[in-house]
Amino acid sequence: MYSFSDGDIICSCKGTTKKQFLTLVDEQELMTLDSVRDKTGINKNCGLCITIVEALLVEAGGIAESTNSAR
Repeated sequence: MYSFSDGDIICSCKGTTKKQFLTLVDEQELMTLDSVRDKTGINKNCGLCITIVEALLVEAGGIAESTNSAR
């Protein structure tokens, strides 16, 4: 998988960089994919960023599984 640098956009719908995403996860204590979607709107529109969002969430100590089947 491509290794994203801090300044790379990981969610083009929201214009969120890797560093911004990891900061949000840390500051808001987001531990699930559902909480990321609900609190930030990331991975809620087109869904193309799901692979990197899940990987970064797991890397940060969270859980990439969604309990909500609808976005």
